[in-house]
Amino acid sequence: MKPVIILKIVSLLIFLMFLALLAVAIYYATSHKKSESETSLEHQMETDELAALLEKNSSSAVESNEVMEAAEHTVSGNETGADSKETEEPNAENENHMPLYLTDLYAEKGDTAVFKCYDSGAESYAWEYYDMAFNAWKKADMENVQNSKDELGREVSGFGIKADENMDGTVVRCTIHFKDPDKEDETQEASLFILPGRIKKISIEDKFTADANYCLSTRELPVKVIYADGTDEIITGLNHLYFVISEEKKDQSVSISGNRVETTTLIMTECDYLYTGMKEQEQLVRYHPDMAEIIETKAVIKGEDTIAPVIMEVTVSPYEVSNTDGPVTLTVKIKAEDNVTPYPNLEYAFLYSDQEPKEEDWGKKSSFETDIARNGIYTAYVRDSSGNTAQMEKEIITVDMKAPVIKSISLAEETNWCRSNTIQVSAHDASDILYCYENHSGGSSGWITYSEYTVDKNGIWIIRVKDAAGNVSEAEEIEISNIDKEAPVIHNISIK
Repeated sequence: MKPVIILKIVSLLIFLMFLALLAVAIYYATSHKKSESETSLEHQMETDELAALLEKNSSSAVESNEVMEAAEHTVSGNETGADSKETEEPNAENENHMPLYLTDLYAEKGDTAVFKCYDSGAESYAWEYYDMAFNAWKKADMENVQNSKDELGREVSGFGIKADENMDGTVVRCTIHFKDPDKEDETQEASLFILPGRIKKISIEDKFTADANYCLSTRELPVKVIYADGTDEIITGLNHLYFVISEEKKDQSVSISGNRVETTTLIMTECDYLYTGMKEQEQLVRYHPDMAEIIETKAVIKGEDTIAPVIMEVTVSPYEVSNTDGPVTLTVKIKAEDNVTPYPNLEYAFLYSDQEPKEEDWGKKSSFETDIARNGIYTAYVRDSSGNTAQMEKEIITVDMKAPVIKSISLAEETNWCRSNTIQVSAHDASDILYCYENHSGGSSGWITYSEYTVDKNGIWIIRVKDAAGNVSEAEEIEISNIDKEAPVIHNISIK
């Protein structure tokens, strides 16, 4: 081929390559040359479509149990010593002092039932089970006993038993040895019951009401179980029953085209406890036995405040008891707390013991003035937001026109000779009492607080008592004649 033709062909190829590159550059510039508002609109449309798709997929996945489960299977009961995630609730930190009592368990044949026990004062736990074949208690194998931290942060002791057919009705006991050497060991017992068949369906038909601000255990839920043969029963203490807590995690990324993409992942965690709060909530409950099909139902759980406030102290301002009748204004201070109602929202009342508080008697102040018109027992009331009330009695004596009464007078030495003797007085009054001891020769103790007074003179002694209002009792007398302070006298000495 001639050189001229070759040169023309090469030139043509170079030109065609240039045109191709130019076309690509123009296309790229055109496809990405959008206004800022158009980009925003496209991003919003893509985000909305993605959210709708995720919502649809999530809903479908929940119904079909195809939702991605959390990598950490936080069930402190799937097996002995299984890890558990701590429940992050407002009062979870305080719940770690709540004891965990041994309770009966119901399990399908072949499952592992884990009995649990906890006391904040425990030093150690000793597990046993009753071997019906030998009619004797046997120590649990150490490989089946393990202490682990549960969702509430408690170091719980667990004992796992394989639910074989011959274990039906087996009694388990846990002995708690306390750190306090003066506290006696405590033994708790529970039983393992084997279910008569495979569970095909569960339901919680009635609304379940629990204490507000409480960590409710699935072992407290009454569950209706329906077996494969169609029979059913209601069980409290179903093994492998969990609350399913849902949590969304969102991640953002950028697509190839430069648009932001938000990915939502739904994590469903199996938990032994649910924080009730005060609101009614619909909660997913799951039965998840060993190596078997998952069964789910919905439960309606309502937290209700049924616990009354606690009154720690009731004090009144200092006052003088008077023997003049009339009302006295005192300042009353009530110290109380409640497990649900905040301190500023508590209400207080203070009335005579035979009166019931009316609505106008309640006030928000824990320290207030009140008129005391009569002596006697008064009652301090505290009410929380749910209407639960607590009360504490307080005796107040402001007016005293009744003199105290001397009940008895005695001597420490009634018959024996002595160098001094002690007068002992027993008197009664509603307020503090003062005592006065006088003799006929003019000696007097004055008003003193002692109910016993030592004297060194024989004769008639007059005793009076006085109360805080100044009322003086009638005088009582006692005669002392066995005090001898004189040495014997030798009149003569003779020698025979």
